[in-house]
Formats: sequence, C-alpha cells, structure tokens
Amino acid sequence: MAVVLGGVYAHWDDAVKINGSVSTGVFNLQLSVEDCWDIEDQQHILDVGHVSAELRDENDGDDVFDGGIHDKIWVNITNMYPDYEAWIDINLENVGTIPAEIAAGLTSDVGEEDTYYFIEIYETNTNSMIYSWNGDGLGGGEEYINTTWGHMEGDRFVFNDMLVPEEVWYITIHIGMISEPNPPEELMDQEYHFELEITGTQAVPEMP
Repeated sequence: MAVVLGGVYAHWDDAVKINGSVSTGVFNLQLSVEDCWDIEDQQHILDVGHVSAELRDENDGDDVFDGGIHDKIWVNITNMYPDYEAWIDINLENVGTIPAEIAAGLTSDVGEEDTYYFIEIYETNTNSMIYSWNGDGLGGGEEYINTTWGHMEGDRFVFNDMLVPEEVWYITIHIGMISEPNPPEELMDQEYHFELEITGTQAVPEMP
C-alpha cells in the first residue's frame, strides 16, 4: 500500500501565540486659581486698585481630549497707579499620565519705553523668583533669569525640571508699576494687555 500511495507519513504539529494590547497615555495640563490680592489688601490701606483672577475653559482646537477644561486664567487689574502691586497664586497640575517639559513665554503690548510695568514669576512656597520681565521690577526693560529654575531658549523660559503626572507646581504671578523715576502723565488712562503662555511638551527619554 505504501508503494501505491507514494509514501504517507504521520506528523505532529503545535503552535504558540503572543497576544497583547496597547493603550495610549494622556497628556493634559490644567490650571487653577488659588488666590489673588494686592498691596492694598496686604497693607490695609485705601481700596483704590482692584485685581481679580477668573478660571476659564478655552478649547482652541489643540486640546481635543478635554476641550480645554481649566486652560486659561483671566487676570484683570483696574485703576493701577505707581507703587501698585498685585499677586495671583495659581496651580499648574499635570492631570495626565505622561511627564511634561514646561516652558513659559510672555507677550505684551506694553512698549519697551514703558519700563514702569513689571511682571514676575515666583515659586509660591519658597518665594523664589523664577523669571522677571522688566529687570526684577527695577526698570530698564531687561529680563531677570534664575538659572536654578531654568534657562532661556529664544524668547521662552524653559524649566529644568519636568512636571510629572499628579504633580502640582505652585506659582505666583507678581504684577505692578514702579514709581521711580516718576512715571510720565502719558501713562495715565491707558489699557495694556499681556499673555503669559505656559506650554507643556511630552518629555522624551534621552537615548544613550
């Protein structure tokens, strides 16, 4: 029979499989307002200037995960005058699952000649200045950089540390107008705008 069929052989077989699944992470930063006050609150003097900070949602199209929830804080200061100062305590939180590299950049329509205005960034808990536009509030239109916290890349301040998931950074924004030398009358009855943009970029592991 083997000759007739041309040879038939029995054989065993077996198979192993590797199954798996892949889930993607979430990259998401959020802001919140802790508190805001001004020098009048601090020194219990006449209530002339006013500061407020309002948390807003803004879906600008690049945050489809949560539609821009808690992505903007709108700061409004009215009736500012020489020697007026305001502070806004904010929280920056990584509510995602991926570490973030953080940078901050400031744009404003305050002209370079208007060196009476200043905006500064502090670490709230240690009261350590991180970055200052307009020379530490001393006039001259220069920037102050605390290299312990980060460095400049172009016109943006890049933090040395990453913001890891579930971590919160406590930041104080300090805004004011200096009085020396005496500000010119042309600065009265004016309105200026600024935007402090804090950006997060997915932290990429360094390859050996």
